[in-house]
Amino acid sequence: MTDGFRQPIAIMKYAKILPVGILLLILICSEFSLIKAEDPPPADIPSPITPGELLIRLTPEAAADVKQLHADAPIFLLHTKHNVESLHRLFPYLARPSLNPNLKRIYLLRFAPDAPLEALKAAYQQNPLVEAVEYNYLRPTLADPITPNDPKYPEQWSLPLMKLPQAWAIEKGDRSVVIAIIDSGIDYRHDDLA
Repeated sequence: MTDGFRQPIAIMKYAKILPVGILLLILICSEFSLIKAEDPPPADIPSPITPGELLIRLTPEAAADVKQLHADAPIFLLHTKHNVESLHRLFPYLARPSLNPNLKRIYLLRFAPDAPLEALKAAYQQNPLVEAVEYNYLRPTLADPITPNDPKYPEQWSLPLMKLPQAWAIEKGDRSVVIAIIDSGIDYRHDDLA
């Protein structure tokens, strides 16, 4: 009797882990597909610039001044000089900021929509309190969703929730990559495996 209860519990345990493993596998495969040489470089994709916005990465000292809200700090004087309308941390909710401390120091600056971004970018690049300055580009998605030819696809409600049709439009896999799934609970008579 106890063996009959252990097997469903073990299957339920692996059933919770399997979707996470599949998602991680898809993410890893998509990262490797982005490295392929035949993909066009991002510079070839036309991307308009968001009017009146710049992204900056501050030095650790300047970021500390922003965090402590020192009104007379040099970074705030720089923002006042260039008529910054708002300043927002780009990644305010980092689960593990210690993994990449640079993300804590990236800010979105908003100016008037007709502000001269080229001149503002040059001014911020020359300031020693700023490590990096970039335009805030509008990047359109490159993929249209793909519907698989799997007859049981409509029953798999979780795949569209994970936006897998959009991921499949970017990367459909590579036959040279071999993936092994080790699991004692496979039904070898299932339609997908027959």
